[in-house]
Formats: sequence, C-alpha cells, structure tokens
Amino acid sequence: MTVFSGALVVAKASKQKSAPAAAKSSRPSFPRSVLQFSFAMSLSEVGNACENSGRLAHVRGALVDCTAKPGAADTSDVRIRFSAGKPAQITVIYHAPRAGLNAQYDALSGSLQTQYGRAQVPAPKWPAACSASLAACLAASEHPGGPVWHWPNGSIEVVPELRDGEALIDLKYTPENPNE
Repeated sequence: MTVFSGALVVAKASKQKSAPAAAKSSRPSFPRSVLQFSFAMSLSEVGNACENSGRLAHVRGALVDCTAKPGAADTSDVRIRFSAGKPAQITVIYHAPRAGLNAQYDALSGSLQTQYGRAQVPAPKWPAACSASLAACLAASEHPGGPVWHWPNGSIEVVPELRDGEALIDLKYTPENPNE
C-alpha cells in the first residue's frame, strides 16, 4: 500500500451543478469537504472531527493541526486554517520518503488528474536537479511549483516541500470565498 492509497477519495465533490456547467464538463465540482472536514465547520466541530478520525488535534490560534497518532495506518496529517470562524484552507499533508519523493509526487498528481482532469495551471518544467531528486532540490532551497486545479469557487494545489528535514507533499484545498 502506498502513502497515497485512497488519494482519490480525500474530497467529496459538491453534487450541485448548474445545467450549463454540467453540459460543459463532466469534471467534479470543487469539493465542499475534504476527508471528514467541511468548509462549513466551526473550530470546535473541526476539533471533534479530528479526534473522531483517530488523529490528535492541536489548536494554535487560527490553525488546527490534526496529526496522525503514532503507529496509525493512515500517516497523513491535516491542517485547517481558519478565517472569520470558518475553514479558509484545508491541507492534507502526505509524508513521503525522501528517496521516493519524486515518485510519490507523480502518483498524487496523477491521481488528481484522473479525478479532476488536466490542471488549469500545469506544474512548471522543473530544473534537471529537481527532476533527478526532488528532495535534494528542496534541500537546496529550490521551490518547484506543482499543478493547480481551479474552479469559480476554489482551487486545489499540489506543493512538494521539506519541513524540518522531512519530505512532504501538501494538497491544499482553498475555497474562493470561504466565509460566504
């Protein structure tokens, strides 16, 4: 089982589509929730959902970090950033081995393309050093961008990074107007 098994089901797309939008595209709508976290939840509801998912909730001001418990089968973490009392961004954080970061990045980006179609903003062509070893590239303070999918009401972005020496891939779900 890879780090990203189930990546296609991390978001629940809105089932509501206008007739013209449905005719133009079969692409799912921007998700109204990610894993068990809805963009309509309050801070306390997010904390409860985090605990109920088997993760540990850590509240730091307008951020809630839901971290996997030690030994958990699902090692992904979730970070929810709040604005005006509602989630303004939900980020699923996948932990990847440094040596396999390129392959994991490609697998996650590919699964999102399968689900949502081609990204409206494709990942830029990376320098040769990044293509050879994404982890080494990030360690050298390079910040290669990832693909971005856009909708009128939100976006999804894939962001590879090193944080405290650990290879991560952030999957950022950002609603366009989170407080409406």
